[in-house]
Amino acid sequence: MAASPVKQLNAHISKMIATGLLDESFMALRKLQDAEDPDFVAGVVTNFLNDGDRMFGELTQLLERPFVDLHALYEKLHKFKGCSASVGARQVTLACIQLEQFTGQQKTREEWVSTLAKGRAAFDVVRSEFQTMIQVGDGRAS
Repeated sequence: MAASPVKQLNAHISKMIATGLLDESFMALRKLQDAEDPDFVAGVVTNFLNDGDRMFGELTQLLERPFVDLHALYEKLHKFKGCSASVGARQVTLACIQLEQFTGQQKTREEWVSTLAKGRAAFDVVRSEFQTMIQVGDGRAS
């Protein structure tokens, strides 16, 4: 007999926490959901994923310019770090912190691009897991 959608969802979230993809901020976010807005967490997560795609595109564009505006990079990274932290996306938040620290250091374009790619990879893993979580929560995954 298959586990109920609620048990599947809880197991999936537990796995995400155990592997370090999520932190306690996600559980705090989850507590804000109630019967009046059962799609609250899914909506917040979907907004985060859409913002993340846009943000990585903007960061990539900034790094492709002949002269990199470190202040603009820092501002975008700081904003995305906050978004990541608010949904508990621990690995993405850590990548943003590392990139923020780069703005105060002498780093080559290659170091920036490489580290941004690692941040994007962390985001893509979180994206996949969040999408699975949303499907399980909707009862579409088995």
